[in-house]
Amino acid sequence: MMIAELVIWLLQQTAIDLIERPYNQQDVEVTAEPLPAPMYQGNVVPDAATCLLQDLFVASIVKQNGFEYIGEGSDGSKKGFISQVVGSQLHFQVSSMRDGIKDHVVRLYLSYLSSYEHMGKANVG
Repeated sequence: MMIAELVIWLLQQTAIDLIERPYNQQDVEVTAEPLPAPMYQGNVVPDAATCLLQDLFVASIVKQNGFEYIGEGSDGSKKGFISQVVGSQLHFQVSSMRDGIKDHVVRLYLSYLSSYEHMGKANVG
């Protein structure tokens, strides 16, 4: 089964379910309940977030080899680092310090697009 067929089937099943059992007050109450505890220890929503996007991320770069910071898309607004050189490296540094807070746990969430056309991978250390 193709992914598109699976998505269409899921949408159709959802529509049929809503016709047979319309959304009601009980559903509203269930959606207001708190989420269960995380399945994995430490897998929690951050209490504070700082996103380093585009130019802010560029400022955190301490070393690069083989990467270019470019704007893509028809207007160049989709900015990011790109490399077509095997073994390229991009090193960045972020601070884990939080004003007025000692002995705290800091979690780093990193997202990246691994490929447009050719596969890529990232090592975090």
